[in-house]
Order: sequence, then structure tokens, then C-alpha cells
Amino acid sequence: MKQKGGLILITLVLVMMIMYFAYDFNFHMIYVSNAFFVTGALLFFPGLVMVSGAEKLFETVKYHTKKFSRRTNPNDFKTIDQYREYQRIRQEMKPKDHVGMDIFVIGVAYIMISFLMSWFFV
Repeated sequence: MKQKGGLILITLVLVMMIMYFAYDFNFHMIYVSNAFFVTGALLFFPGLVMVSGAEKLFETVKYHTKKFSRRTNPNDFKTIDQYREYQRIRQEMKPKDHVGMDIFVIGVAYIMISFLMSWFFV
């Protein structure tokens, strides 16, 4: 619960920053709706990736970045299959958290708030 409250606070600060930089604190309802929509979209897509488990698509990029960016130990991962097995075991050992679902739900809520504000107040 504490984590969700912090996430909501950070996103509301982001909404205020969008209101300041894009609209100079002009609180016309369409501007507030736009700020909520942008924030919701910025949360929705990473949350969707985290909830669906699609971050596994980036394992190849992470593997090659590690392989070519620094000097590796000869006993390090020789193939990408070894690296994927290591990542799978590491994911199983990590405690399960629901940060992705929280980000996704808050993003959907902000998008819905944006649509409702634009529908009823504009």
C-alpha cells in the first residue's frame, strides 16, 4: 500500500510538471485531461510490458550488451541459452511483487479519468 501511494504521488507530480511546462498552470479542463492522458499513457505501456512478461524479449539485447561492452570471464555465459537459464533461475528466486500490475492499473485509471474529464467537462 505504501508503494502504491508513493507511485500515485510521483505521477501526480508528473501531471503538475506537465501542467507547468506545457500549459503554464492554465487549469482549463481540457489541459488537465491532456496531462492525465499523457501520464496514463506513460504508465500504461511499461505496465503492460511488465504484466505480460514481455521484458523477456529484451534478453537478447541484454546478453549482447554484457558480452560486448565489458571484458567477460571466460567461464561466463558462452551461449545465449545459458544466459536465459541463468535469468530464469534468478527470476524464480526473486520474491514476487506486483509493481507491474500497480503501474498498469494506475495508468488505466489515469486514462479513464482523462476520458471522463474530456467527456463531461469540455
